[in-house]
Amino acid sequence: VTAVKERQLPDLDDELAAKLGDFASVAELEEKVAESIVASKQSERLRQRERAVLDQLRERHHFALPEGVVENEIEGMLRDYAQSLAARGVDVENADVDWQRLADQVRPQAAQRVEARLILDAIAEARSVEVTSEELESMLAELARGQRTSTVALRQSMSRSGQLDQLRMQLRRRNTMAMLLGESTEPVTEDGDAGPATDPAPEDPE
Repeated sequence: VTAVKERQLPDLDDELAAKLGDFASVAELEEKVAESIVASKQSERLRQRERAVLDQLRERHHFALPEGVVENEIEGMLRDYAQSLAARGVDVENADVDWQRLADQVRPQAAQRVEARLILDAIAEARSVEVTSEELESMLAELARGQRTSTVALRQSMSRSGQLDQLRMQLRRRNTMAMLLGESTEPVTEDGDAGPATDPAPEDPE
């Protein structure tokens, strides 16, 4: 052994807290970290409950899926994956990616996502679930902040592209899921977790 190196970590003090996020003190930083951990756990528990509800619905309702819709979903998933590769600096055009193999891999997940949407849309229609203008405006404002644009400009852009109707449908499905969770009798463990379920949300094909 010719040398031993040890990583030097900065002292956890108010100066470091200020650099990390303009926190006034270490106590404020620790409080924010604790809040973030709690919020993350709550979000994961909610996702588990949603997955459990969707699994139950898929087990109860079996129907043939429109093949064209499933293919469109696969194309959308692969497009999102290609965009994520490009964001990492990968030359997608020349990347050594077997897109057909990836398409085959994500097909079951794409079918689950399509099935979940169709079921939620049918329930929303049967239960007359609606989206209020306040809910739509709130979501538009949130998206506009993320894109650093105005709500008016974003609404006009999404309206021209047809994305505004898609956003309204997404909110309607969210409201439908919230209604189903309120009615759910899914058993929950002591720490609040529901049983395991297959997630219909998009995953990285890798």
